[in-house]
Amino acid sequence: MAGNIEVMTVDASRSTTIVMRGRKRYILAPSTECSKLKILGPKSHPSAGYSSLTLDELPKDTAINEVVLQAGDALLLPAGWFYSSIGLNQGNKECRALSEDVEGTPQANRQLISECGDFMSPSDWGLSW
Repeated sequence: MAGNIEVMTVDASRSTTIVMRGRKRYILAPSTECSKLKILGPKSHPSAGYSSLTLDELPKDTAINEVVLQAGDALLLPAGWFYSSIGLNQGNKECRALSEDVEGTPQANRQLISECGDFMSPSDWGLSW
């Protein structure tokens, strides 16, 4: 991951990403890794919900997954999962959609998100849990 300055972020709802052109690498971490990512807050801060660590600075014991998507591939992330995307070539295009239906968010993820810090809440998007 040398040379990258990408950081992890999180969404309060499920998200779907479809790569339309090019290739992108996604680094993913479940909600259980929140405490290791040093997420910025409070909610009112412009960088709230982003890690203060670059990918190179993540603790070695952070449980992360890596996947490379190419044009036509889709990625569905549960609410509360952390992610970072890195374009692997020029001219990448992707389409992202956030679900307004948080009813499918597991209670465990909701609990982990709320315990991790004051950096996000579904009400920020007009949602409620």
